Amino acid sequence: MYEKMKTLADKGYLLEGFMSTDYQAGVDQFNAQKAAMIFAGTWQAAYLIDRSDFDTQLMLFPWNDPGQDLVVVNASETGWSVGKNGNEKISKLLLDWMFYEDFATYQNPRGCVSPFKENKGYILNEKLAAAMDLLNTYPNYVDLFGRNLPNVISTEASTLAQNIYIDVDPKDIPEILNKVQKNYIETK
Repeated sequence: MYEKMKTLADKGYLLEGFMSTDYQAGVDQFNAQKAAMIFAGTWQAAYLIDRSDFDTQLMLFPWNDPGQDLVVVNASETGWSVGKNGNEKISKLLLDWMFYEDFATYQNPRGCVSPFKENKGYILNEKLAAAMDLLNTYPNYVDLFGRNLPNVISTEASTLAQNIYIDVDPKDIPEILNKVQKNYIETK
């Protein structure tokens, strides 16, 4: 993944300052036609699909090598959790409101894909619905990689991603992450 990101950067396909561009800045640049493509998840759908004065199309992220079977990342909306503290009761009420009877109130403005098969009042952009139907036809799919890693690995990976173009070679990253994971496991 890091090597492919570096290849895109080296060939000039990424915007200047892309390593420090946050979600909203990326969306704004795309909608202002300063970028021809944006790598985004469905959680940004409402801010991207036909939001500007041009027609938006959706496609799979091109991470597969030529000739390989397509593998899609097909996962639900970001997960939530409630900690055992003084805010537990109110937090559960908020999540119940967000994800049950009033799910559409939370979800429709964001345009995300519902984790439920049916939901009263839920609206999904037709292009996104068609894309999800297509993704669900592929036999090979994976979950979000971050959900398969201990949090310490994700944190270290973010740090490495921020520094990769300065002093870390992509081929060195697996060894660094393996060391972090080994240390994490040994301390548990």
